[in-house]
Amino acid sequence: MQNITRTMFRSLKFIVLLVFLFGCGHPIHIDGFSEKKWKSDHNGCFKKRVMEIDALMKGKSSILGQSENKILAFLGKPDKNELYSRNQKFFIYYISPNSGCEQFSSSENSIYLSIRINAVGFASEAFVYKNGNEQKN
Repeated sequence: MQNITRTMFRSLKFIVLLVFLFGCGHPIHIDGFSEKKWKSDHNGCFKKRVMEIDALMKGKSSILGQSENKILAFLGKPDKNELYSRNQKFFIYYISPNSGCEQFSSSENSIYLSIRINAVGFASEAFVYKNGNEQKN
């Protein structure tokens, strides 16, 4: 019984160490990308995100594999949050003005960033869509 308790305690210490080492990391950084401009352009109404999307997609590998919390800290609250099967979700960030903007014209192309957050809370995909069609990067 004492060996089992000792083994469980060692395992617990190891798990706590792993969480500490890998749970606390560096914030996301992408060269040429302005978090401030991105976050200040809710729903893409001011067209600031259009100027940032190229840099963001070039640094897409810095986003993939990051935790949901790090994505939220980096890009801010998504304009839309879609729940999907198996505890997955999509964070939608509008790049061009949409119906949530005062000066929206339905003739404008709808452009948005979709980030898939998998069931364990990490970004697994990031794509830009224009009028519902994935754009090649």
